[in-house]
Amino acid sequence: MASIDDLFKKPYAPGNKRKLEVLENPNASYKVTKVSPNTHSKRNGKATVEDEEDDDDIEAGPSLPPEETEDGIADEEGRFFGGGITSNTADALNYIDEQDQGGDSSAEKVDASWLRKVALNFERRISKNSELRAKYENDPQRFMGSEADLDADVKALSILSDHPDLYGEFAKLGCVASLVSLLAHENTDIAIDAIEIIKELTDEDVEAEQPQWDVLVDAMLDADLLSLLYGNVSRLDETNESDRAGLYHVLAVLENLSSRTAIAEALGKNTSFIPWLLKRVQQRESIVSQNKQYSAEILAILLQSSPANRTLFLGLDGVDILLQLLSPYRKRDPAKGTEEEEYVENIFDCVTCCLDDPEGKIRFLEAEGIELCLIMLREGKMSKPRALRLLDHGLGGSEGGACCQKLVEVAGLKAIFTAFMKKHDNQTTEHLLGILASMLRSLPGNSAERIRLLAKFVEKDYEKIDRTMKIRREYASKVAAVDQDIQRERSRLSSAQERDDRGDEWLSRRMDAGLYSLQTADVVLAWLVAEDAGAKKRIQGLLAERDESLEVVKATLQEQLKEFDANAEGSDLMFQEMLATLVDSPKQYYDAGVINQAEVHSENNQSATTQGQISGKTSDQNHPAVSDQTCSTKLERFKNKSTNIAQRETEAHLVRLKTNVEHDDVYATLGVSIRSVTQGILRPHSGGVLSDGYENSATRIHDLKEHFCPNVMSTLLKRPLKLALVQLATGADKSANLSRARSRVLEAAQQGASLIVLPECFNSPYGCQYFPKYAETLLPSPPSNEKAPSFHALSDLAKEANAYLLGGSIPEYETSSNKYFNTSLMFNPKGELIATHRKVHLFDIDIPGKITFKESEILSPGSKITLVDLPEYGRIALAICYDIRFPELAMIAARKQCFLLLYPGAFNLTTGALHWSLQARARAMDNQVYVGLCSPARDMEASYNAWGHSMVVDPNAAVLTEAGENEEVVYADLNDDKIQETRKGIPLQGQRRFDVYPDVSEGNIEFEKA
Repeated sequence: MASIDDLFKKPYAPGNKRKLEVLENPNASYKVTKVSPNTHSKRNGKATVEDEEDDDDIEAGPSLPPEETEDGIADEEGRFFGGGITSNTADALNYIDEQDQGGDSSAEKVDASWLRKVALNFERRISKNSELRAKYENDPQRFMGSEADLDADVKALSILSDHPDLYGEFAKLGCVASLVSLLAHENTDIAIDAIEIIKELTDEDVEAEQPQWDVLVDAMLDADLLSLLYGNVSRLDETNESDRAGLYHVLAVLENLSSRTAIAEALGKNTSFIPWLLKRVQQRESIVSQNKQYSAEILAILLQSSPANRTLFLGLDGVDILLQLLSPYRKRDPAKGTEEEEYVENIFDCVTCCLDDPEGKIRFLEAEGIELCLIMLREGKMSKPRALRLLDHGLGGSEGGACCQKLVEVAGLKAIFTAFMKKHDNQTTEHLLGILASMLRSLPGNSAERIRLLAKFVEKDYEKIDRTMKIRREYASKVAAVDQDIQRERSRLSSAQERDDRGDEWLSRRMDAGLYSLQTADVVLAWLVAEDAGAKKRIQGLLAERDESLEVVKATLQEQLKEFDANAEGSDLMFQEMLATLVDSPKQYYDAGVINQAEVHSENNQSATTQGQISGKTSDQNHPAVSDQTCSTKLERFKNKSTNIAQRETEAHLVRLKTNVEHDDVYATLGVSIRSVTQGILRPHSGGVLSDGYENSATRIHDLKEHFCPNVMSTLLKRPLKLALVQLATGADKSANLSRARSRVLEAAQQGASLIVLPECFNSPYGCQYFPKYAETLLPSPPSNEKAPSFHALSDLAKEANAYLLGGSIPEYETSSNKYFNTSLMFNPKGELIATHRKVHLFDIDIPGKITFKESEILSPGSKITLVDLPEYGRIALAICYDIRFPELAMIAARKQCFLLLYPGAFNLTTGALHWSLQARARAMDNQVYVGLCSPARDMEASYNAWGHSMVVDPNAAVLTEAGENEEVVYADLNDDKIQETRKGIPLQGQRRFDVYPDVSEGNIEFEKA
């Protein structure tokens, strides 16, 4: 027996209604068939088509029948061809014509009476269809006619969108509940039609008063609309065009309902829409569809509407997922005017919403959102201004201190200030100013990060301050022009009530002119005046060029304070206190002296921050002097509060990383390190905290934070990773070696390995005599299959295994230099080359009576360090065999946040017995990271006998897994908890003394790129 759905899809089935036609673009949605106010109700809502007048008089088609019929009655309009009509028929047709021409009958009025008739008929249709379905369950053709009638009646309800005054009566009659119940109808066509009608009735374009809309929507919610909507997204199949349009209508209903905050919150709390939307926006599509874009838009609306929705979303690891979706757009732009462009914009909006919550900022940090935004700033186009918006929201607020610190730690100041020095649109400028103001507000008072920020403002003859003043002048001019217009309008209004009524409009015009940017620029300038005497002098000079003083800055700050007072309930109290502190005692701040943030005195052989030191007195009677101690105490109290909040944020971040490191201890270590290294380097001068030569001094002290407390307890491995080492037996036949490697790699993939490693020289025997014979030409990349069969075999294998694949190493011949190299190739799960490493240290040894080997007789050394970012997991480092004996490579990799060091290697029976395990455990112990060594299997018949014993060592130097001598695959599960546990117990990261010895990771280092 055919199913009802099958019958509905067959156009020739008796009594079957036609499958609804869905437009190519669901966005161009149409109003379904309506009963117009001028239509007879007896026509049951069926649309009529009016004949269009033909501009031409040319006749076409067969000729009309004769004027006279057998009964002598003319068929004047030629209704019938090839026959005639009787007199009775003619009378009937003439009567109908009279009615159509507005004879004696009038159109039925669409009112409450009409609605009751429609409602009664609608309920009967539903009941009849239900009865027939139950009675003829196994014979769909018996109830298909009632199904078509019901479908037509559902569509006819569209007329109500033109009469929202009937919404209340419609709900009172119970029709709303009946309509909503159809969402559970077995026929998805009817369910889709019902959803579309609900979309039309709740659309914002309907001219319904709020009470009318509310009574309709409340009735729908009482009928369990939300759950039924979710049930439909589960059963609709987007490969079907009609279902795809139905899903679009579901999303449109969600958008309509979310205009009420309580419903948006209920969607998150009482349904699974948010997890579904998160899953939907991740679905891979060759071309981003409208439903995928619309899903991202609805997700952004729900996140913006409710803190509870954001909390739920954050619990789904939503920020990390969204950042991964945005990662491909760090360098490329979606095509303009496409669904993809709007999709990307909506994903950015989702992340922005999350950053307004403290927990969202923590998740953003954990997912390396700061780092991704900085990459977008350097390399993106469409993503650049949106990355700035994310940073502005992430760094802003009283809980943004940890993000501020992270931005400085990862060398983000250069990118921010590079962008700041360029001309942008108003919105981008606003975000840049917001970022700078947030850092000045939130960076702890004694921190190295704050020193570095201030140094950026004073370097290069205060060019950043000059830029800030230029921005201020631009927006001050625009706002002043609007203020003049407003003042003229205000003078024409006679009553206070009229002026109050215009208040919001006037404020909106001032904001459009750039009031917020002006205020933010003045916050930045006020901080600089309070921090550095040289900056204060420069700002005063620039203001004096236009006969202004620092009083204009004070006036802007005071206006912001008034706004806070007027909106005290929702105010950021800490920001309000900051403004009050900066405004208070203007002569103490602005004219008399300077509050030095990090003035360092070598004479006392210690670092002394003279916060609150104020020199000079005031004689201006208009501004009575406040005591130096009072002013100092206020600013110091505020800065201490900023420091404490930043510490609490970082502590929360550390707790999330399952550590119990005391943040105060971290900063105590930081403070000691700063004092020990800055003695005699940074000196006070009359211009402020840092000399004009600070940039050179900064070169000597390097990157303070990264030196003193590099990557303290930061997440290195974002999610657990299964590592596989293939200890492969190789021979003289390259094709056989490649085939054997394929078999073992696929075996590892089947066991769930995400990162698979082959040994050194996996495609050939190891030995100087073999390198030229087996060498492959890899450049230019990608090489041809003829010149580099191993390259293509690895690429195809990585794609087939759907895993990251490190191809151990192969001999490489570079035609341009006529040199040979020992080279590792790494591919991602798509089969794309992501890293190339040439062995840096060549195996040249001579152990008397044991072994003599000189790779340099044939091979040339590489000259770069290779670090590889695996987006899902983190960063790893690649090296080959003898490279492991040089700890500098491992140190640099660990300082650059690698969680794993991989060494394909072929130690021999002499060196393997002595140092194989020892070297692996030493590199792991020194750097507190995972180490993997992958050897060929031992072959005692070969000219070179490899040691075997491939192994993985954990950050605490314990061997997790070790192979024997023969061919096999060994596995290890890696996780970040072990790294954090080790670093918590033995906190080497914060104890290194780069004031005593140099940091090898800060030299002129060359890094290899794919």
